[in-house]
Order: sequence, then structure tokens, then C-alpha cells
Amino acid sequence: MYQQVQQAPVETDGLWTHLKGFDFVTLFSQEEQGKTRYYIYYKYAEKGLQEEKRMKATLAEFEKAHGEHWHIEMFHRAVKQLCNAEHFLVRRSCAVKHTFFFCLLGFYSFRRESCQ
Repeated sequence: MYQQVQQAPVETDGLWTHLKGFDFVTLFSQEEQGKTRYYIYYKYAEKGLQEEKRMKATLAEFEKAHGEHWHIEMFHRAVKQLCNAEHFLVRRSCAVKHTFFFCLLGFYSFRRESCQ
């Protein structure tokens, strides 16, 4: 029987469950600013292991992946805010590539100066 994610009892080490129309995933929940956020972690199966052991992700694996994802989000946010990267006034692909390159170059030089 399928039920909504909000109604599922999620433990701190995750809930190994099946998403309808997808596959088995590990579901994690975190309380952030008074709201509950749900995250799924899909782990590719390794051959030769039992079904449950090869699919369930650990809390440490989830926290590592979530931390890496957060660093990528912070990088994109910084590039957009500091380099005004989302307001390109060009349309041709070559001009967009050049503008984006100079945004990244400016961000790199800004970070290099702030770290010295």
C-alpha cells in the first residue's frame, strides 16, 4: 500500500521504501526553520548483495552527499549575486560563453583576493 511521504514514519537513519513508478530509495527527513524537508537518496545496486543491503543508504552517505550538494548551491548563489551572472544582455551562444567565462574569472579573482 502506498502513502504520502508526509505520512510515512521516517527514522533518523532513514526509511528504505519504494517510490511508485521509480525504484527503492532511502528517505530522510530534516527539520529546517519549522518545516520538514524530505530527501531521497537513490543508491545504485551492487551485484551479489542481498536486496535490502545493496539498496539502503546510510545516514553518513546521505550527510556526505547533502554537504557536497550544499557547497555547489552556495557556489552558484555566489556567482549569481557577486558577478550578476543571471542578467546577461547577450543572446548569441558565443557571447553567452564569453560573458559566463568572465563572470567565473571575476568570481575566482574575488575569492583569491579575499583568501589572502
